[in-house]
Amino acid sequence: MQQLYHLAMMGDIPAIEKTLENLVAENQQLGPFVAELNKLTATFQSKKIRQFLTAFVKTESHQ
Repeated sequence: MQQLYHLAMMGDIPAIEKTLENLVAENQQLGPFVAELNKLTATFQSKKIRQFLTAFVKTESHQ
């Protein structure tokens, strides 16, 4: 998750898309998460991608 967040902060949409492909290939349960991010990457909505990932990074750090 940190890697995706870092890529989002850099605005590297192609790298985010590649990382998402790898994530869903490794774990099909991430399908809805990946689908939501793919919608945002398809329209280059960097700010919304960062906001979406920020929520997950904060949640992950509190576990």
